[in-house]
Amino acid sequence: LAKALLPAFTYLLQKAIPDVVVQTVKPTATMPLGGDNAQCAILFATSFNDKSGVNNALDRLLRRTMQASTGTVSSPPSQLVCISTLGTERTDKLPYSMQNMIGGGKLEKRRQMEESIITTVQQRAQTPLDYTICKFGEKLQQTSGKNTDSSFQLKPGDVLDGSTAVDTAAHVLLQAVAYQPAAR
Repeated sequence: LAKALLPAFTYLLQKAIPDVVVQTVKPTATMPLGGDNAQCAILFATSFNDKSGVNNALDRLLRRTMQASTGTVSSPPSQLVCISTLGTERTDKLPYSMQNMIGGGKLEKRRQMEESIITTVQQRAQTPLDYTICKFGEKLQQTSGKNTDSSFQLKPGDVLDGSTAVDTAAHVLLQAVAYQPAAR
């Protein structure tokens, strides 16, 4: 879902806010100090191997640093968005227990990453920081260029099941980042 979601979300965001700049950084690359003055940082839990990878990325993204080109101090993001997976809070229930076991504990690792973001936000004293965690199902397969299911549900926590269409996930992410302060 992540590989398809990012371009779809970028398209929607640039359509809504024409001058917005979207920067994509792979987790294996060096994260920019201070997030390059980003207002929002989106982290895909599927892109990190463990909690320490997320902590290292957050440490770099949330620093205030001097920008060499302008001589100004950078502003860290004010919102962190974590894109995660359904089932991270239900690893003791089927089918997620099996998925977690077969996947080498991947759901438990993703839950640790979610908790790392929450802890970072709660411990941050100097600059207010908000977070949003979006949990999507597996990528909904398309037939003939159309989604096989157009239904959509949004609920707090980790209570839903099923797959998620890329278009739906992109619209949800756009709302969480740009239009719905209550999503923070």
